[in-house]
Amino acid sequence: MSNLEQPIENDAPKWLRKLVYIMGGVLVLLFIGVLVGLFYKLRKPPAPPPVPVELNFTGADVQHMALDANHLAITSTHEIVVIDITNGKALLRLPLK
Repeated sequence: MSNLEQPIENDAPKWLRKLVYIMGGVLVLLFIGVLVGLFYKLRKPPAPPPVPVELNFTGADVQHMALDANHLAITSTHEIVVIDITNGKALLRLPLK
């Protein structure tokens, strides 16, 4: 008998074999979780297209912009405009004096 034909002796401790089985089970559960997450992402409806907003600003007019949740505040040299970014409507226009 050559070395390849001899049966393999299992000298690993019992706790090590159990640990390998547990790690294999965790790996299978994580793979299933990835597949479930992928199917969940594919079933969600796509995001609505962005709404264009006409502000009548030139690039040099804008001095500062701030974003907070669903509102965008734009400070220009002439006015402050607050826009709801979900629907593209200007909520507030404050002229600067």
